[in-house]
Amino acid sequence: MTDNMKHEYLDLVSQLVVTYRSLLSKEMNGPWLNSDPIVQGIRAVGEALNQQGGCEAMAAAVVEIYQRTGERYSTDPHFNTLWDGIGAWRA
Repeated sequence: MTDNMKHEYLDLVSQLVVTYRSLLSKEMNGPWLNSDPIVQGIRAVGEALNQQGGCEAMAAAVVEIYQRTGERYSTDPHFNTLWDGIGAWRA
């Protein structure tokens, strides 16, 4: 757990890590992106994180995800796309 990750976000982040790993096996473009259940789940967790702690919680979750998955260079662009428009988050 990173220093920025608060304990109340850990359940959401753990769920997000599992879901994100499922997404990594797919193409990250195309019309399916908005309707895919995995993407909808990732957006739902992003919305929950935003409600609990805003962009700070969302950014801390992204750091935690790339630390847990080792996907450091793909995590930022993926979440910029996936969470665009949630709260103040912009791609």
